[in-house]
Amino acid sequence: MNRSDADPASDAANTAVELSSADVRKLARLARIRLAEGAVEEEQVVARLGGELRDVLGHIDRLQSLDVEGVEPMTRPHGGVNRLDPDEPGPTLDPETLRAAAPASEGPFIAVPKVLADGS
Repeated sequence: MNRSDADPASDAANTAVELSSADVRKLARLARIRLAEGAVEEEQVVARLGGELRDVLGHIDRLQSLDVEGVEPMTRPHGGVNRLDPDEPGPTLDPETLRAAAPASEGPFIAVPKVLADGS
């Protein structure tokens, strides 16, 4: 069987990527993932996540080993492009209709929640 016929899952599993439980715990902490409440449950989660991480890293190793010489980079997996319409003003709603559709208004303005922090 040549490399292109190989099963990606088995390739990832066969790649020797070493991750200790301390590595998995550190990655979980950095990613802000709570592992579990109890010690036994945590060990099970660490073992499962460690296996999943090894699979992902093995797949990345497999991708890095591919020969991409002469392959042109692409920004999307299909040939579609954005349609660019002319930038021309169109019909607008009158202010009364806009205020009626808004959840809240103050005088002639639409009231919106504050989005900037006050520094505290």
